Amino acid sequence: MSNAALHHKITYIEFTTTDIELTKKFYSTVFGWSFKDWGPDYIDSNADSAGIAIGFAKGAPQQEQPKFAPFAVLYSKDLKATGRRKYRRAHLRISRRAALPLL
Repeated sequence: MSNAALHHKITYIEFTTTDIELTKKFYSTVFGWSFKDWGPDYIDSNADSAGIAIGFAKGAPQQEQPKFAPFAVLYSKDLKATGRRKYRRAHLRISRRAALPLL
C-alpha cells in the first residue's frame, strides 16, 4: 500500500503501561478514545479516535530502555530510498519488517 500523504510521517506510536485497564479507562474517559483489545496485555486506538494510531503494551515499571520507551512507526513510500538517506550517518536503525496491519 502506498500513501504519498503519509511519506516520512509518524503513523503509529506505542507506549508501555503497567495497567492496561486503567490506561484504557483514563484515555476513553478523558479524551473519548475507543480501543481494540488484543488480549490482556495490549490495546490500541486508531487515528480516527486518537488523532494518530496508538498502542499500549503491558510492561513492568522497572523495565529499562529501550523496552519501556515509546515505539514509533514512520511510514515511507520507498523504504530502500529512505534507508539510503543520511539516517545511517546518524546511526539510526531502519527496520525492514513486513508491513504492519492497518488499524
